[in-house]
Amino acid sequence: MENMNKQGKTEEQVRSSQLLTFIGFIGIMIILGVAIMFNGCATKTHVITEWDGDREIRWYSTNEE
Repeated sequence: MENMNKQGKTEEQVRSSQLLTFIGFIGIMIILGVAIMFNGCATKTHVITEWDGDREIRWYSTNEE
């Protein structure tokens, strides 16, 4: 069977495909980084702890803006 590594592409087409894949990967990493950075700003959770005798009661409230 023939060598199918380049699948009929010229060297220029192979380089172009590699560059496009690299740029796409970097773009996805940037988008994920921005999404992770702004993820924590959406909601704020407050924990209120009360004691009922010997029992601890925790109340959770969120301030969604």
